[in-house]
Amino acid sequence: MPRRRLVCTTAGILLIAASTLAQTAPPPPLRVESVYPRHAPRGQTTVVNVAVPSPETVQSVEISPSAGVTVAGIRGTGSGSEQNIGWWEVTLDVARDAVPGDRLLVLILRTNRTAPVPLVIATHAPAISDLRVMPPPQPNQAAAELQLNVVDAANDLGESPYLWFTADCGGEPIAGAVRARVDAGVLRAPLPDLAAEKCDVQVRVTDATGIESKTLKTSATLPRTIAAVLTPAGGATASDEQWNEFASREDRFTITFPGRPQVTETTWTSQYGAILPTHIYTGRQGSGRYSVTVVDYNPVERLLCERSRTLPALDLAVHEYGPGYWKTDVRSGVIFAASKYLEKDGKVTNMFANFADLVAGMQLQFTSNADQSRTYASIYMHDNRLVIAEATVPRGYPAPLIFQQSLGWLDENGNRIRYQYMNYNEPDAPKPPGRGGR
Repeated sequence: MPRRRLVCTTAGILLIAASTLAQTAPPPPLRVESVYPRHAPRGQTTVVNVAVPSPETVQSVEISPSAGVTVAGIRGTGSGSEQNIGWWEVTLDVARDAVPGDRLLVLILRTNRTAPVPLVIATHAPAISDLRVMPPPQPNQAAAELQLNVVDAANDLGESPYLWFTADCGGEPIAGAVRARVDAGVLRAPLPDLAAEKCDVQVRVTDATGIESKTLKTSATLPRTIAAVLTPAGGATASDEQWNEFASREDRFTITFPGRPQVTETTWTSQYGAILPTHIYTGRQGSGRYSVTVVDYNPVERLLCERSRTLPALDLAVHEYGPGYWKTDVRSGVIFAASKYLEKDGKVTNMFANFADLVAGMQLQFTSNADQSRTYASIYMHDNRLVIAEATVPRGYPAPLIFQQSLGWLDENGNRIRYQYMNYNEPDAPKPPGRGGR
């Protein structure tokens, strides 16, 4: 009997001790919802914007290792809105002789701290100047053109750097990113039709490693253009050719195409209003028309998070403008693309979930009211790229299986991959491992 009492007493003491430790243990660090930019060049002052899911005030900031980096200011407020996001601006002064490379940034709150966020001390940043808005360079081109001068000491702008823009045309802010071309120190990029004559435009450029320039601003009278409306299967077509395997390392896909496709650059407006860079690959075989549309969703996080901060505080409560809604934009990309067929003159006759090399997506079939032609569309999101493979054949023709069933995926090195389990391109989940192609 005494032994039983001793065991019960000991167990009770252990439970009390465990409860006490649980109450005194520090809470898990807060996950940062968004942070930009993630680079701070040497010899410059950089303002890093951090979204923290807490109403508490940030009291200090830690940089590790801290040598050569000074926290010069902290500004912002915690949020008591339903989204519970506080935006903070951390001003960093980076010495000219600071050691380049990776650092960690941590925000210290009253009762908690954030998980470490990677920050890179860069040796340089692209320098841009003389922003101007030009009319379409050719009479048959639909878009006006942004031009600016650019100097990059490391010569790593790449073949088609991102040009990011924000336009205030009197209504809600318009945010987008397009691919640019650089020739003899002049950067040129198409400006989509903003449906306004006068806008205040801000732009910046990122190089191939993600390091961004300062921001340029201008007020411009925009030439009204007839912008091409992007729908699947748009753009020019190549001549009739034999079927061959085609691969795009830039857009990370491979498919059997009739000949070498023509490539058109355009933009796509996402469900939540982000303007995104897009390629359309087109070809023709007999009476059939074939296209692959690839929309680059990689800029969407920065675009929508940044846009959410330009709206009045009351508007931040509107769900579609919250800083986390870029994830919804990515998750809904396939469904949003499929919904475009409901707007066309015809009928969606079949729609079903599908996968290609274990990348999740969907397929649908559409019959045109005009000529009873049939369109077979396969829609996927891979590596934050929306891919729409579309084949249209005349009434009575067989399904274009050679095109539909040949779609595959490439990694960043251009190698064919097949995932080991389903890839849903979920923003909050790691990408599944892949193995070499067949």
